[in-house]
Amino acid sequence: MARRHAAAGRTGAAAAAGRAPGGAPAAPAAEPPAAPTAPLDPATTAPAEDPALDAEVAELVARGMTLFTQGDLAGAEAELRRALELRPGAPRALGGLSLVLAQQGDRRAALELLDRAVAVAPRDARLVGQRGILRFELGDAAGSVEDLTRAIELDPTYHLAWHNRALSHLSLGDGAAALADCDRTIALRADHAPAHLIRGRANAALGRPADAEADAGRAVALRPSYGAAWLLRAEARVDLGDVDGAMSDLRRAVATMPAGSRDRARAEAALAALEARGAR
Repeated sequence: MARRHAAAGRTGAAAAAGRAPGGAPAAPAAEPPAAPTAPLDPATTAPAEDPALDAEVAELVARGMTLFTQGDLAGAEAELRRALELRPGAPRALGGLSLVLAQQGDRRAALELLDRAVAVAPRDARLVGQRGILRFELGDAAGSVEDLTRAIELDPTYHLAWHNRALSHLSLGDGAAALADCDRTIALRADHAPAHLIRGRANAALGRPADAEADAGRAVALRPSYGAAWLLRAEARVDLGDVDGAMSDLRRAVATMPAGSRDRARAEAALAALEARGAR
């Protein structure tokens, strides 16, 4: 049976997990909104067929995005730049090249391309949403909410826009709005594990550790290798006094997170703190 400890004994573990004692998890603003919550999901944000493009340009865009999904960023960039040489204002080619540049780390240049694309195609929900995601990554959460709200107005079925707006709301401290957006995301895509994770973070921010634990549990059920969700459930279990359950989850978090990552360091520190307490 799991050991249960009084709330007064949880301060060290919460601090080791990077949170204020008794408080919500640290704000996730520095974490990319989807990675795999990474929001640059080519299946939903990559340029698709655009009637404004002629056949040759459309073929170059399609080929460039295929290379992008295969991880060949240099090849993708070459194809998309060739498309833009033939049709400089092609919005989907601009959007595709923006994806490539963002993945290469040049987010400012990527945003400039998206500004051009949206100016040409202001009713393209994917391009507007892509810009909202990029604004969040650049630290402009309010601008992100604005773009993602517009994308949702243009296409209410665009689940990644709902998901990433939830993340932006959460970074702005609006847990209730984040929770509502997560619910819409899950209604559209119940198997979208990152939405369950962000829903759990929103519940934690609202002081609902039992709900956060349940949300994180659904996330790891959908994606057993989801280290961030194991970490969130461990933090919720610390708040609930389930130290044994938290330690088990922290071990899973450490095992599934990349070496040297910030979240893995948090999980390792929290696990060490709990183990030290158990040895006393």
